[in-house]
Amino acid sequence: LKFFSFEVTAMAQFLAEGRCDWLNDLVARSWPHIDKAVQKIVREEITPNLQADAAGPLKGIHFAEFELGTATPEFGTMRSYSTPTGYEMRVFLSYKSNFDIVVAVAGVKVGIKNLSLQGDLCVKLDQIMEQLPVVGGMAVYFMNPPQLQYSMEGIGSMVEIPGLRTLLHNTVNKAVADALVMPNQIAVPIATPAQGVDVPALRNTP
Repeated sequence: LKFFSFEVTAMAQFLAEGRCDWLNDLVARSWPHIDKAVQKIVREEITPNLQADAAGPLKGIHFAEFELGTATPEFGTMRSYSTPTGYEMRVFLSYKSNFDIVVAVAGVKVGIKNLSLQGDLCVKLDQIMEQLPVVGGMAVYFMNPPQLQYSMEGIGSMVEIPGLRTLLHNTVNKAVADALVMPNQIAVPIATPAQGVDVPALRNTP
């Protein structure tokens, strides 16, 4: 992926200065890959867990639609550290989404809209190599649950279903926690295994 090709010396300078210009650009360019990674987590991990926790008519709860949209997070000043295999950054994240999420349960659908998220994000650029694209992969996660705000559309006619409103709020909170709050994380390979990237190790970055 050529758009990830930046010089290590330039990256190190940005890290030393606490600047996030390059990180905003990197995440924006990575966004389609992050979207796919999150969709996979929702489909294979979060949805089965939600259904296992639900009871009665809520047992079939699932995400009828789930896309992150095109809006990308914005990052503030960061603190950076060197690791044995790359760099670790703690940075304040602010995200106002334009995503399209629809939760289906008990034969009806509820839209999740206007989600905003703020918190301190950990970003790891791991498996630095001496060839382009320089960074083997990226892992992101929150050390603590971020602050979440969102609204729901279509829930007004469903308040008579016992436990539904609570379940929907828990669904959104759990979806974020299961995807992004430690020990969970999203790992995005940038280079390829042929270049020496250990993808399983990237996904299990401590």
